[in-house]
Amino acid sequence: MIRPWWIAVLVLSLCMMAPAAWAQSCSGSMANMNFGSFSSISPAGATATGNVNINCSGFATPYARVCVSMGLPANSGTWSARTLPGPSGATLSWTIYQDADFTKPWTSVYDQNGIYANYVDIPLSSGTGAAVLPYYAKVPGNQGVPAGGYAVTFGTNDAMLSYAGFSSNPPACTTALSSAGRFTFTVNATVISDCLISATNIDFGQVGLITIPANSTGTITTTCNKTTAYSVSLDAGAGAGSSVSSRKLTRNGGNETLAYALYTDAARTRPWGDGSSGTTTVSGTGNGAAQTSTIYASLLAPAAVPAGVYVDTVIATVTY
Repeated sequence: MIRPWWIAVLVLSLCMMAPAAWAQSCSGSMANMNFGSFSSISPAGATATGNVNINCSGFATPYARVCVSMGLPANSGTWSARTLPGPSGATLSWTIYQDADFTKPWTSVYDQNGIYANYVDIPLSSGTGAAVLPYYAKVPGNQGVPAGGYAVTFGTNDAMLSYAGFSSNPPACTTALSSAGRFTFTVNATVISDCLISATNIDFGQVGLITIPANSTGTITTTCNKTTAYSVSLDAGAGAGSSVSSRKLTRNGGNETLAYALYTDAARTRPWGDGSSGTTTVSGTGNGAAQTSTIYASLLAPAAVPAGVYVDTVIATVTY
């Protein structure tokens, strides 16, 4: 009777000493990505950086390879041309990269154009380990999209970890690996209303005794993002006694003046100024590309002044 009891205890002890099964898993998390506020007509665009935080446990191997896939949420473009949806159906192009030089796009093991998931090999201690995988994102400049908020959310089917333990040779990042570590985040960008302005000089050339008006033209180029309303005004200039409705060129080295006028129309009937004293401004709506307005200029007659170079400086201002 003693032996059966002893055998029963021995068997029970062996069962209690059997190793437990390993339940390996990895999880990821990431803060929302924010490009901040920027101009969509600027060549600079915008950038954002951050990290994917990874934690693994339950492994029986000394290392774990973790592959991180950045998927393609609905209505967010393609693998090679990601977009952020914005106001009135507008979209803003952007890309997330694996490197600080913005040369290696970060996509997914499900990208049919190639496998571009990013990965990290994590040393494990007692089956657990952690790592931080940085990302680098960029919005290219010169897009000209409307002002407003742009955003897309990566859901649990879009951002995913694939992983496997290994001892010497790490496995490749493919769809064959376990895929259970899913996480979510949102990409945000705010486009501000913005305009750029430039102008060409106006040159009347060489003129003699002015008995009839002498005409010339110049151009003002305005670039505003789409749907941005703007107006362009011209100040009175630097001539002594000038106003927006009575402009004056001044002789270099002297104080003699020549009267001239700037107009918005080829018939030279609508003086271009700041909207006061009978003058008008030029208005428009941005389309994201350069828009050109012609300045129609006239030297007014009669004028009999000493020979010389007559100049004035006028400031053009775009208001939006």
